[in-house]
Amino acid sequence: MSKIKVFVSSTVRDLGQERSIVKEVLENSGVESFLSEEASSTASSPRDVCLDQINECDIFILIIGERYGYVPESDSTPGSPYDGKISVTEGEFLKARELLKPILVFVKDTQREHEEMSCPS
Repeated sequence: MSKIKVFVSSTVRDLGQERSIVKEVLENSGVESFLSEEASSTASSPRDVCLDQINECDIFILIIGERYGYVPESDSTPGSPYDGKISVTEGEFLKARELLKPILVFVKDTQREHEEMSCPS
């Protein structure tokens, strides 16, 4: 039986400690986790590696903190959620939702940047 795979999504700069704690809890529970900062070098772009990992995961965890995050340029690659208007983190969330992955959202009690993550209905 294979391990459950969990993709952990958030901004990294403001939520490094929270990401480390989630990784530790998952590993202690026998769950495999993917955090973007731990991805090894590949021929693919980091953004493509993350989207591939979302496709492979069983559960998507989103941690929302004070930052909205980096907004990459528009990407016309088929299946890419990035339109030049949303953050990497929001793009990851949209991809997980498109793939109907179970999504767990944790919101840190903090002051947020003006542009908050949207969650279209």
